[in-house]
Amino acid sequence: MRFQLRHRIRILKEDDQRILWEGIGSLTKMELREACQERGMRSTGLSKENYKYALQQWLDLSVSKNVPISLLIMS
Repeated sequence: MRFQLRHRIRILKEDDQRILWEGIGSLTKMELREACQERGMRSTGLSKENYKYALQQWLDLSVSKNVPISLLIMS
């Protein structure tokens, strides 16, 4: 179980880096929704701009401020 959690966290970190490199604006609404869903955030009933905002907040905390992903998922 711990291995699976570590693996999943590593995948999320790599995905965060790819999104930052490509730019959040390059994602479609469906890709934004899936990214939010993978991170345990609200993933239904939002506009594209709201998905972008939520994902940008996640990226700011996880990559820029180095907040542990385990803490972000719990919140």
